[in-house]
Amino acid sequence: VPLNDCVVKKGLTAEIAGKTTSGSLRGTPAFSENTVIPASASPSSGISPAAVTFDRNPDSDGYQDLVVDVFTVGDAAFRRVTLGNAELHASFSGNTITIRADILAGLHTGDHTLTYVMSRGDDPTVKLTVIDTSTASAQHDLAAEWSGDPRDDVEFLTAKGSIFNSTTDITSVKCNGSSVSRQAFHWELTGSDRLSISIDGEEVSSWFAYYNNPEHLDFDIKLTDLGQAFTVRIQRKK
Repeated sequence: VPLNDCVVKKGLTAEIAGKTTSGSLRGTPAFSENTVIPASASPSSGISPAAVTFDRNPDSDGYQDLVVDVFTVGDAAFRRVTLGNAELHASFSGNTITIRADILAGLHTGDHTLTYVMSRGDDPTVKLTVIDTSTASAQHDLAAEWSGDPRDDVEFLTAKGSIFNSTTDITSVKCNGSSVSRQAFHWELTGSDRLSISIDGEEVSSWFAYYNNPEHLDFDIKLTDLGQAFTVRIQRKK
């Protein structure tokens, strides 16, 4: 930037506006004291594809791993993938990052924003739309049998590699569309990040009685981890 108001002390030289000057030179600055000189912009990484649709139905062509390519700028490096405050397990090779289909199947239907966190610069995002083309009779993620004895609890265990952590909590439970007490559900995180869920047998017995003893009961469970929800089916043992 050319400067017209500089002071060059005796015995020193300076290059001003392409000219070498020595001695003393005074003038008026070419910019005011309020002028903001922008810092160098941080690198912005790109991603492809930026929008993906995933089908929770394992029999459909849309049930596939999510594979994207990240194009980094400068020395920016990929760190992790997040969904809200939760981190999704992802593997990467070179610029290619993969999230397994069985992990994505744990997300509820609708739109989600996946953030690919970089070491510096802007973090690229992917819009993930989750659909479910399963038939109504097959729309459950976990299933277990119940003996029919109120003394017998029902237990479930989520798949390996899920994104649950020590702060995971159940926020709501619905049975056939109606809210039920989540206090009957007890859960803990196993060493392999699988969520173990135990349901009180007496509560299960009362639910079956309330719904006139159907063959099975389906529960929709929502968790504190953003976007995490799944359904469980309790099948009455014949």
